[in-house]
Amino acid sequence: MRCLSIHRLQIRVLWIKHNEAADIADEQTVSPSGYQKLSFGQVITPELLSSLGMTKAKSDNEQCYYVSNPKLSYIDKEYGERAAVLYQIIDGKVALISIQDPSISFYKDINVGDSATAVMKVHDDELTYDVDKYAVDGNYYSLIANVNFKVIKESPLGESLKDENIELNNKQDKLPLQIEYHIKGGQKLSDSTIKATEWTADHKSLLKGEVESIDIGIPEAIYLVEGCS
Repeated sequence: MRCLSIHRLQIRVLWIKHNEAADIADEQTVSPSGYQKLSFGQVITPELLSSLGMTKAKSDNEQCYYVSNPKLSYIDKEYGERAAVLYQIIDGKVALISIQDPSISFYKDINVGDSATAVMKVHDDELTYDVDKYAVDGNYYSLIANVNFKVIKESPLGESLKDENIELNNKQDKLPLQIEYHIKGGQKLSDSTIKATEWTADHKSLLKGEVESIDIGIPEAIYLVEGCS
């Protein structure tokens, strides 16, 4: 009986260690669950930011701003020291998480610096192409994926997706989420967008560029081309 009790205790310890390892992995990987103790839709307070060691970027806009962990930074060849990860806060809640550092893990196994073709492969080509309005030659564009919902009604041109336009895949999910891969070094494939159902072999053969940053967040935040301004 004593040996059986010890065996059960060992199994219990291994189970706890496994769960702790999984929790650590979740905290170290940006995913639909969030990143480092912050999740989408979570209410942000000065006390919470202080407890997590987060700092708020200087801004006069209290409805939309960014926070980051000053200990989590990297050196960019072009811009110097930058925040590895940014959290966009809209109306007091976490709305978007942006990865800038190539070393930060993303749950889709895509990192900053990976190729656009790698992004397409991971998502089975189910991405929308959206060219940057300021990039005349198309060298900057986005590839956008829906994470946990399907579109049941297209939004009017120039508007973000609303709740009535989508249907969540899982009723347990509280917020719809999208991923936006910001690509640099590309070329123009279209004057506007290419929907996931409109990709042609020619489009794919011309696809080029690499991931400059990765955003995951609610459609409203993804739609803000210039972020908090």
